[in-house]
Formats: sequence, structure tokens, C-alpha cells
Amino acid sequence: RAREIADALLVLGARGVYLKLRERADQRQVDRDKNAPPLPIAGEPAEAELVVTEGELRFPVRLADGLSTGLFVDQRDNRDRIRRLSGGRRVLNLFSYTCSFSVAAARGGAREVVSIDLSRPALDRGRAAFEENGLDPAQHRFHHEDCVAWLGRARRRQERFGLVILDPPSFGTRSKRATFDVDRDYGRVAADALALLEPGGRLLAVTNHRKTSRERMRRTLHEAARSAGAELRQLKDLPSPLDCPDGPDGPEPMKSFLVTLV
Repeated sequence: RAREIADALLVLGARGVYLKLRERADQRQVDRDKNAPPLPIAGEPAEAELVVTEGELRFPVRLADGLSTGLFVDQRDNRDRIRRLSGGRRVLNLFSYTCSFSVAAARGGAREVVSIDLSRPALDRGRAAFEENGLDPAQHRFHHEDCVAWLGRARRRQERFGLVILDPPSFGTRSKRATFDVDRDYGRVAADALALLEPGGRLLAVTNHRKTSRERMRRTLHEAARSAGAELRQLKDLPSPLDCPDGPDGPEPMKSFLVTLV
């Protein structure tokens, strides 16, 4: 009933309605134009790069650019949380994509934000988002690298951060020979992230893996803390955002936690 819903949205004032369908399958093998057509299914097309507002933040998005428009709305509350927690801190944003968490941290007064992602175009869009928000990207760091490898080196260098954001894809390509898989790799990456935190530092840990329950994530994070030799003061379940409510069995699919060290 997509077209019926789209027509109703036009009546309510929408200028155009785009349709995005995410199959539970390897996204490299699905029909991109079928699941995320570049034109709206109703109304007029948006400009190639549309700037949207979220509280005091501004983000350029590309509604015609497949499933990856540049902003994931289910993280709106977490972006606001990061903005409020970042003042005076050194912040690390792993799997940063277009750096929306990084923008929130910088606007919140972080003294430095380090953004890591394997996609150079995504980082370029992140720099543009900094500029859109009146921030100088040259005052922060953007690394075009594999997060897992970068974390290992940062841990050996004994780098320290006051706040780390860990929101990886459920499955992703790291290189020609390596992949990231939540089932296999989340705990190890979380341990490295926790090892970089200064005393009293915080980790925002997020997963959209449908088969990972809250209980399993809590176990994974406790095991990661033991592996990192980190003592937890609090591991807090964060509520689902208002417009992405829990399903009958709890959060679906996004689960997020705020971990605070002693």
C-alpha cells in the first residue's frame, strides 16, 4: 500500500515521497533501483543534496542515493545524547559513515573529534557536514581506514578518549580479504574501544543486528570489559526513540547502551 500512503502524505503537506526497502539479504546482491528508486514514488523530487535540520544540527542528505541517504534517523536521540556528553572531551567516532555523530560531538564542545571510516566519499561528506554546521573540519581528524586495524594500533599507542561511539554495520567489507561481522567481531572491537577510554569515560555501543538481543549485547559488553581490563561503573540500556518504537519482543532492530567506566 506504499502508493496509497504516499498520496496521503502529499495531502498532509509532503512535497515528495521516496520509498526505501531493505531486504534481509546481502545488500550487494539485491536490485538497488527496485528497492531504492532514485525518483520519488509521489510528488516532486528533492534537490540533489537536501539539507535537513535535527534540533540545532544541519545535515546534507541525498534522497536519490540508494539506501544510503547520509543520515540514519533512528540515531536522532543518540546524536543529541552525544552532543550533551562531549563538552571538553576527546571523542572517537568509529564506523563514522558521514560523521553525523562527529558533528554532534563537535557542536557539543568536544576539544577534538576523530572520525574513522573505510569510505573516503563518506568522510568527504562528513567534512561538508562540519562546514554546514559552522565547524572547521581542519580542527578535527578524519581517517580513511579500517576501524578494526586502526583500533589495534591506537590501543598499542595507548591513545585515550573521553567518549567513543561504536555503531558498526551488522556486516561489512573491511578489505578484499576481510569482513566485519557483528556475531564474530563486535566483542573484540568493543574491548579495544573500552581500552581506549580514560577513567570515567563513556562508550555508546549500538547494534542494528536483528538476531542480537539486549541480553546478548549486555553479555558481550561485560565480556569486552573483562578482556580490556576495564572496570564498569554503569551499563545502561537506552530507550528506543519515539518514532522507532519497540516491537512485541523489545527494540527492533536498534539496541543501544551507554557504558561508563569507573
